[in-house]
Amino acid sequence: MARGAVVASGCAVGADSAALSGAVAAGGLPVVFAVGSFAGVGFPAPGVPAAVAAAAAAGAPVRWLAGGGLGVPLAARLARRSLALVRWLSARGGVLVCAASSLPSARFGPGPFPSCGSGSWSSVAAAALLSVPVFVVPFGALLVGVGAPACFPRLPGGGSWGPAGVLLAGLSGWSWSPAGVAVPLPGFGVGGR
Repeated sequence: MARGAVVASGCAVGADSAALSGAVAAGGLPVVFAVGSFAGVGFPAPGVPAAVAAAAAAGAPVRWLAGGGLGVPLAARLARRSLALVRWLSARGGVLVCAASSLPSARFGPGPFPSCGSGSWSSVAAAALLSVPVFVVPFGALLVGVGAPACFPRLPGGGSWGPAGVLLAGLSGWSWSPAGVAVPLPGFGVGGR
């Protein structure tokens, strides 16, 4: 953030919450893509998630109902919210960094948001389709239990996984290179512009 990076994130607990809290603590104003309304309606749990509320209170721009109105089913709004974030990154030359603790539970489906049973991996696939640089940091069971990136799924559009160096909290990550073209890690670190 000290070099001008802007963090953009969804509104989920876990990695999204940590990204939002970290960005605000570092003095940044992350761009938040929220699946619910400013009144707290439409989130998976009642109310605005704490990290989203704190980011909004700090002055961060929040895109409420980023996945569509409340008439759209939650699962569809979550997918649309994530696709809106990926498209935002694509339009700004950003980078998608995904903290993954497991592999997708299904093969990637068709369309601009290739559903695979995991919103994070579907976002990674959507980013690959839009030529957004993708970095995955495995942690937990994925880090210990399987041999990343050999176990990682092939993303739509063709390409390969390769080492990306240390990305988050001392953990090494992996980058997706479309059609074998190396994707350098941006000098500004984690986040998107």
